[in-house]
Amino acid sequence: MRISLSKINASVCLGIVIMAGLAGLPSLISLGPVSFQALLTAGYVLASGMLWLMRPVVTRAVLGAAWPFALFVLWALLSLFWYRPTTSGLQNILVVSTFVGLILLATSVSCRDHKFQLKAGKTIALATWVAAGLYCASILLWGLEAKVISPRAFAATVLIGVAWYLSNWRYGSRKGFWWAGIIVLVMIASLSRTASTLALLLFPVAQLSLTNVWRWIRVALLAALTIVTFYFAVTHVAPLQERFFEGDTKLQVGGLEVNVSGRGSFWQTTWDSYTESPWVGHGAGSAQELLSSSTAGKVTHPHNDYLRILHDYGAIGLGLWLLGYFKLLWLAWKFWFVADRRGDPNAPVYLAALLSLLAVAAVMITDNVMVYVNVMAPLAVLVGAALGRKPS
Repeated sequence: MRISLSKINASVCLGIVIMAGLAGLPSLISLGPVSFQALLTAGYVLASGMLWLMRPVVTRAVLGAAWPFALFVLWALLSLFWYRPTTSGLQNILVVSTFVGLILLATSVSCRDHKFQLKAGKTIALATWVAAGLYCASILLWGLEAKVISPRAFAATVLIGVAWYLSNWRYGSRKGFWWAGIIVLVMIASLSRTASTLALLLFPVAQLSLTNVWRWIRVALLAALTIVTFYFAVTHVAPLQERFFEGDTKLQVGGLEVNVSGRGSFWQTTWDSYTESPWVGHGAGSAQELLSSSTAGKVTHPHNDYLRILHDYGAIGLGLWLLGYFKLLWLAWKFWFVADRRGDPNAPVYLAALLSLLAVAAVMITDNVMVYVNVMAPLAVLVGAALGRKPS
């Protein structure tokens, strides 16, 4: 029985999304100088790139957003000539390459298969529950301190699933609301502050409308409920209160001293080093090397991906990244707006892509999701699936 290339491409995209549900667990398996996660990422790059090149299909809209990312990858590779290649630097480039490759591959599949958009969303939902199940199992077996699965990696991974469920909720699925709520509760239990806060904010944002007055009232009520829920959680749940208001409380927000977990010093160190080479940066992985050296290995990431890009690839690299990302956001907004007005049955897919892009862009301010393949891969598949087919 002959299997078409389109089905192979679809299976690869959806298979990678399911693997993302492992939430970084393969990184615990060491294969000499690299982890199993790194080996998987290299496989994702090769698979997505080769399969797309076998039948290179891309829409004009996606091509307009993809070329800045392609130049960004090329610029990152060129940076290896002025900064000695490191394992972390190569892994970072592989993750970004996976992001670009899967957008192109998912786009080509979506162009040919009108059912792929829904398949991508349902697979992301499945991966979300895989991640939640593994995280809960690790807590039950080894406790919160074991950190078999990183709370930060878990929360960032399932954030895209929350966006998917809330998009379905907007279009009439009550189950979407409850499933999203359950996932958010697990996120809050993980004590991941940024991802949990953003997940709560997605509830009112998912209901926004430019024309429907009732939706504005609904959004206002949801926003109030979100604020009350957030306030109750951080003031009455002791572990959350400690995470937010005890420790390194250098950040002032509305008169409150918020714990930034040492990020202020990490950011300052990274910024000071960036100013020594503001245009071209210090090379892929250099921010990680800098912080690892300055903290004796206690910190290995800048915990701000925009600073990471500035430090590693300079203003040129950040400009390319922001240009590509803004183009994706604009396309997702445009496609969803048209789908919403026309009553397209796949409108939840377009909205999920938009919400996921917004959420990941926000998480990048305080986290390292840009180098988490378990976040960037499903995001790429969802965005590629959504933008590969215009709303009907």
